[in-house]
Amino acid sequence: MNYYAFEWTTGGMYMSNIYMFLHTFTLLAYPVWLYFFLRKNYLKLGDETFAEKYENAFGNIRHDNSSAIWHPILYVVRRLMLALICVCLVDYPIF
Repeated sequence: MNYYAFEWTTGGMYMSNIYMFLHTFTLLAYPVWLYFFLRKNYLKLGDETFAEKYENAFGNIRHDNSSAIWHPILYVVRRLMLALICVCLVDYPIF
């Protein structure tokens, strides 16, 4: 299913559209959630138990500079933009 043509004719298409909207919301909300999570827990990043529990959320960012929390967020946003470009340019003979 895509955002260009919605079809709400059958139950399967109905569920596919809902699934698409939920995943779109999740993909757009994740960088925002990650920013607030890292900003709130910035002082805990050096703690070993916290690092073991949430290592996937922040990876190995530096603890000495508070602007370092932007690195994982920009990484996710950059990946999402690449995927969006690939999906939107599927009709063009660029690739």
